[in-house]
Amino acid sequence: MKFVLNIPFFSFRAKFVGLLLMLLGAIGFYLFDYQNYRPNWLQFEVFTLYSNYLTTKIFSVIKNNQGDEISTFLYFLGAFLIMASAEKNETPGHQTNRTKAMAWSACSAMGVFLFAYIFLHGLAIIYAALVLPYLIPLFYLTAFCILNKTDK
Repeated sequence: MKFVLNIPFFSFRAKFVGLLLMLLGAIGFYLFDYQNYRPNWLQFEVFTLYSNYLTTKIFSVIKNNQGDEISTFLYFLGAFLIMASAEKNETPGHQTNRTKAMAWSACSAMGVFLFAYIFLHGLAIIYAALVLPYLIPLFYLTAFCILNKTDK
């Protein structure tokens, strides 16, 4: 008996919106995190569970620039839209390939993290751990494309 996943997907057109959101998120990540660009119009008072800058604050409201949070949200929302969008001509093989790609991306992420953990030390491993979640959707999309190409 063959296992078939019946998951409702977004229209294939949602992939284009997802790609745009991922691109905007990546640009925002570059500007806000790498270039340290902090525009005043993104300064908001937000509730935080824990904040440790000059002073430690727990369960309080702080003034914070939300640029990096917004770019991260856009990146992962775009990745979700791409991953949860049907193909133009959806087949049961696509659903099987999605499951395989998800397993491959999880194993790849663990492998990259273990490699980084063994060979990077100090602050470099912290940076690697911060970047890794951004790579997981790319691992998934790469695996899904490869699996779809090999099925044809």
